[in-house]
Amino acid sequence: MNDTLTQDDPQNSSQLQRLKLRVVSLVGYILPFLASIPPMMGWAGLMTVPLIFFLVLMGGQFPELSISIPYLLLGGTVLDAFVVIVGFAIFAVSVVILWREKSKGLVTHSIYKIVRHPQYLGLILFTAGLTSRSVWILMNTFGLGWLSVQQTIIVWIAMVIVYNCLATIEELHLSKTFGESWSDYRAHVGFFIPSPVRLPKVLEIALAIVVPILLLYGLIFFSLQLI
Repeated sequence: MNDTLTQDDPQNSSQLQRLKLRVVSLVGYILPFLASIPPMMGWAGLMTVPLIFFLVLMGGQFPELSISIPYLLLGGTVLDAFVVIVGFAIFAVSVVILWREKSKGLVTHSIYKIVRHPQYLGLILFTAGLTSRSVWILMNTFGLGWLSVQQTIIVWIAMVIVYNCLATIEELHLSKTFGESWSDYRAHVGFFIPSPVRLPKVLEIALAIVVPILLLYGLIFFSLQLI
């Protein structure tokens, strides 16, 4: 019986390895295809789906839309505005660079020398500022809408987690496509948060979730102090 197990284990291991390669290969085909589809009138592909869902929820939860929407986009504290502008700028620059250079191979220069997924980081910063403004509106102007303050924050955190998942899936495809070049790039550039050293994947994802959450609560705290 021991001989049978010994013979079967390498075969099972080989089958699992082939299955893993097939899954990664399938992701490699599906992800670029989905990313090229403009969903819900968006133009940047798959990454716009969580953003659009977030904006619909944030903009649609207030009773006085004629007042709340302009404030959501243009109002708030100086710190809120700064984070929104910086986030949008990071997103716009990274998308333009990626669009122009992706046909040449792995993009590792400019803003991609700081973090591996600046487009997602930009969207997270942009929406963190909007979420902070949403919380202020809910607490100080029109009262609670159909989302409470806690639910508004949870929606944003869910969006951050979704972007972490998308980036992780994307990296499976990049690893398979670029091999050693991707490994060298990953060793020197952080995931969502800049890092001078290579961190374990679990720690990278944890930081990509925890740091933005701390930023959001900092923005909310700052805005409430100005009341």
